[in-house]
Amino acid sequence: MVVLPTSTGYSYACHALQPKAIDKLYRIKGYTNTKRPLAILCADLAEAAKYCRINDGAFRYIREHGGRYTFILPAVGMLPKSIRQRKELGLRLAEHPIALAVLRELQAPLMLASIPCPEDEDPQDLCNPDLIAELNDARHKSEQAALVVDAGIVERRPSTIVDCCSEEYNVIRQG
Repeated sequence: MVVLPTSTGYSYACHALQPKAIDKLYRIKGYTNTKRPLAILCADLAEAAKYCRINDGAFRYIREHGGRYTFILPAVGMLPKSIRQRKELGLRLAEHPIALAVLRELQAPLMLASIPCPEDEDPQDLCNPDLIAELNDARHKSEQAALVVDAGIVERRPSTIVDCCSEEYNVIRQG
């Protein structure tokens, strides 16, 4: 489990094919149920096709929009059982060079989760890796990320979420 920069800011990330890592990510987020949605981050559409059903129309749409989008797609393939039981999966494509380098080295997708903002903090403060490291160190050891990758200030911008599971794509959240 690490914190790394993405096109939408710093995020928790873990190996998407390792059940124990995914369980830790759910614990850190405070989720008691693995049916809560998280997204996988892939290096490219070829990798994404191993985990999501991407028809021709969705393929073109995703290729056009990329980066700061999360695409909800039918789940398929090689994900761990705890994730495989879900019918849909959020997909993001890596744009940040550090996230892309990690994905290429790992040769597997990452599971992503946003970093929750404490009530006494400004959400924009989570652009600062030093503050993120402080917040991480304050957590119980079992809920800490092993590493916070310092890429300097990374703007925090939510992704636009698009449901691509039916013929007509539906924007669920504008980023």
